[in-house]
Amino acid sequence: MYCYQAAKRRAGVCAGCGHQGMTPGLDAAGQPTCLECSRIPLDLTCHQCGAETWLAKKNTCWACELKSLLTKLLADSEGVVRPELVPLITTLTGMRRPNSGVTWIRTNPKVVTLLRALGNGTLPMNHAALDALPKSQTVEYIRELLVAQGILPFRDRYVAGYERWLAAKLASIESPEQRKIVEQFGRWHHLRRLRAQAARAPVTENAFLHAKQSTTIATGFLHWLHERGRHVHACTQHDIDTWLSTGPSTRQQVDDFLGWAVRQRLIKGITIPGRPYLGHPHIGDTVSNSYACCFSTRPCPLITESQVASSCSSASLSSASRACGPITSK
Repeated sequence: MYCYQAAKRRAGVCAGCGHQGMTPGLDAAGQPTCLECSRIPLDLTCHQCGAETWLAKKNTCWACELKSLLTKLLADSEGVVRPELVPLITTLTGMRRPNSGVTWIRTNPKVVTLLRALGNGTLPMNHAALDALPKSQTVEYIRELLVAQGILPFRDRYVAGYERWLAAKLASIESPEQRKIVEQFGRWHHLRRLRAQAARAPVTENAFLHAKQSTTIATGFLHWLHERGRHVHACTQHDIDTWLSTGPSTRQQVDDFLGWAVRQRLIKGITIPGRPYLGHPHIGDTVSNSYACCFSTRPCPLITESQVASSCSSASLSSASRACGPITSK
């Protein structure tokens, strides 16, 4: 069966003459043939760019139709597209399926609003302005395109994501005292580590999710202490044991916060219970070699805070606790 609509879209190599382009016809064997060999009276040449291709409308291909849409949206009040936005138009019109780009614009009002705001200057061309918009896949996709074209500077998406998430988390904490501690933990511990990782290689999604969960658990632990009428400085081993034994297993991840709190001298005189070893500890080779007992059948001794600090000042107590058992704070 011959389909007229499919014929106008079919591209390939003509079975008759070897022409590479649009092949709307079919020969006796059912093989595709070009316009000349099939003698089908169709005009499949774009009158704007001269390409023989699938047309969006009469005399206009999908790439040129997409370029026209983008130019109208990104033009300023005088109808001129700023030079820094031209690469964005070039990239989008060069996509493998420009018809998808046209559909994306015509069916998504957010795209139209965002592109128009970038074009007329009502939306500043920076990350902060995009961060201030409601979070959506459209905003992040446009951001990635702007970064890829050098219009916006590169930044690690997960570092920025954690910064925005932490700000929202802090805004939800009613107690000023708890908010201050969570902010210090989030910024000095997790955010610093994420930035250090980003300086070496892109931050992984797992690292991002771990930072969020660890911060959430720390927030819950502080709130739980507050409901028991206890300040973090007065936290005891009994409090920690009760917290761990009366809730889900995810509470074990409070060791990140406890390790940080011990180093900051917020909590003293506790032993941080270890978690089952699930991966390589984030500690130096010296520490790893020192704790080779973890891979033997011999009992693993307690590790004190001073031992970890003297072996590797940048190692986290929580990582050591996961690798080698409990950590005792003196």
